[in-house]
Amino acid sequence: MGDASEIYPLARDSTESSRLNEQHNFIVQAVDGLFDSSLPLENISAVADVGTGTGIWLLQARDFLDSKFPGTEENRTFHGFDISSEQFPQSTPDNVSFSLHNVLKPFPPEYHGKYDLVYVRLLVAAVPESEYEIAVRNLVEILKPGGYIQWTDINSAFLSSPTNDNLTDPRCSFFVSTWLDFLKTQSLAIDAPASLAESFKRVGLSDVRNIGYAQHDRGERFKIRAQKWQAQSLEAVVRRLVSRNGEADVKRNINEEIKNLWEYFGEDGGRVLALRLGVVVGRKAA
Repeated sequence: MGDASEIYPLARDSTESSRLNEQHNFIVQAVDGLFDSSLPLENISAVADVGTGTGIWLLQARDFLDSKFPGTEENRTFHGFDISSEQFPQSTPDNVSFSLHNVLKPFPPEYHGKYDLVYVRLLVAAVPESEYEIAVRNLVEILKPGGYIQWTDINSAFLSSPTNDNLTDPRCSFFVSTWLDFLKTQSLAIDAPASLAESFKRVGLSDVRNIGYAQHDRGERFKIRAQKWQAQSLEAVVRRLVSRNGEADVKRNINEEIKNLWEYFGEDGGRVLALRLGVVVGRKAA
């Protein structure tokens, strides 16, 4: 079984925590909210966030449910799991807690059958594609009967499509090729949502849906936010990868590559790379 802590390419310092929190706000906008529209929010009282990072999704989910269903706050609990505690918040409300756990390992018995909703996001760079089913089975184990998994992740398949120039234009090809090579060499999913949807079905989840969200056709203000997210995310990943691999010459040139990427973004009235987000939802049998 792979070790997610060895594959994961990003730092866990204060700078990366700030980037993750900014990324969270963009993704919530990109996928139309904290929760998929199919979820029966009125029935959700126990929530787990696996791969919680800074806990920002969990804390905002708590605030959202409390405001949507006032007077029922004492009935809800929220728990965040992560392989590292380095980015956990320093203080939390009484009904929010955090603990260490690797999604590729079975959860302790005290968490089994406990949650109405298990939320996961952006583990594409941490979990090998061949181990998605292991992760999903572990998540199903902590769901209540009738509970839901909602997993948001990245589809990179369109980056190499002949219908765009993401791999051929020299202003963006460095970042795109480095990201795709990383996925390939680490046996990570190029289309994580599609692979996850298949894993959901194989473990017996019902009502499985995979909703894709493109970033090129959402209006000018959204496009500017998408450009910033793509640039910051690719820079954060690639800087760590070249540092890890000892590629000193490439490391020195990353700032120049970032300038090239922004030049690409600014052409033809504004462009974005062909990265897509997907939200995969499935329900455990009642």
